[in-house]
Amino acid sequence: MKSTKISCHIGNVCVNNLSYADDMVLLSPSIKGLRKLLSVCEHHGNAHELKYNVSKTEMMVFEARHPPERVPSVFLYDTVVGVVKQFRYLGHLLTELLYDDDDIERERRSLQSEATCSLDDLQNAVRI
Repeated sequence: MKSTKISCHIGNVCVNNLSYADDMVLLSPSIKGLRKLLSVCEHHGNAHELKYNVSKTEMMVFEARHPPERVPSVFLYDTVVGVVKQFRYLGHLLTELLYDDDDIERERRSLQSEATCSLDDLQNAVRI
């Protein structure tokens, strides 16, 4: 992937993929670049007898100053990759507008629920 010289700048770092176990996110500043990265993935998969799951593959275009009126199609194994406005990666919600309000609210509710369960467990233990 590094040899493609396709990447996005995150702070002072150039990145074109984020991978953890069998989850991967490709980052490209253009549709042309994304098509190239997907092609590299397909070739790598074919060479190593691996196949990416097209039904789990999604594309999101982050909001730009001047967003395109139409997002050109991108393909993986000759199948159109669906465009989404948000997706979950490693438990975190990413949105096209780069807002994390929904993700923070989800985490807050989860912590509140855990705290309530812990208090209930403590009260039940004291009653015994």
